[in-house]
Amino acid sequence: LTLRGHVRHDGKVHAVILGTDTVRVREGRAVFEGASIVGKPGTLVRFVVADEARELESPPQAVGLRFCESGEVQEGEMCVPCEPGTFSSVTASPCQPCPAGSICFGGNSLSAVPGYYILSKQPLI
Repeated sequence: LTLRGHVRHDGKVHAVILGTDTVRVREGRAVFEGASIVGKPGTLVRFVVADEARELESPPQAVGLRFCESGEVQEGEMCVPCEPGTFSSVTASPCQPCPAGSICFGGNSLSAVPGYYILSKQPLI
């Protein structure tokens, strides 16, 4: 079996499949280990499961893709974490340089260096 993005009427593909897109079926169950469905964050995308040897294809299946979370930014059609040395504590905000007196591990993770402290866990804007 193969997992692939559903082709819309206009010829565009709903989603891109990254990683392993094939699987073996055992005991009536198919598991696609290592496959990722990629599309614009916050959208509904469709994919199909195909048995190309038998020329069979499932009806399109829909899945909702999450929006980027705190500590992530959208690059193209993927959410990627802020790099070390930067952070983002507010959803849909760009990565910012690490504040003075702190260490940023990437994403939304930051910690105070000795002699400094963080007043609040509230988002930094």
